[in-house]
Amino acid sequence: MEAYDEGVATAMARANEVFGRLTNAVEALVNEAPAEPIDLLAVSRDAGLQLNEAVLDRLQLPRIVYPLTWLPWYQWWPYEPLWCWWWRQSYPWYRCCPYMLVRRSRWDATEHAA
Repeated sequence: MEAYDEGVATAMARANEVFGRLTNAVEALVNEAPAEPIDLLAVSRDAGLQLNEAVLDRLQLPRIVYPLTWLPWYQWWPYEPLWCWWWRQSYPWYRCCPYMLVRRSRWDATEHAA
């Protein structure tokens, strides 16, 4: 079990590194020009994600994202689909990304409570 924990820890550290770069890039763009649209493909590639138009189409994401400056970036930036796509590309043997496991369990609890 210890080897598995080490593998997940390594994967999460790598994810934090990649998405930390993405966070910094998005925040820098919004700080420089808050009213300017952001090219999701360009900024994601600069952060280290190997995206292309086909991936955006499959994830049903627009190429141009308009910042909503009165909200934190993570509420208007398509973080979750990018995270899960990256996780499936980088670590397919873990089956599901840890982020979605947390989100799924919360969703399931809400669904069953109604």
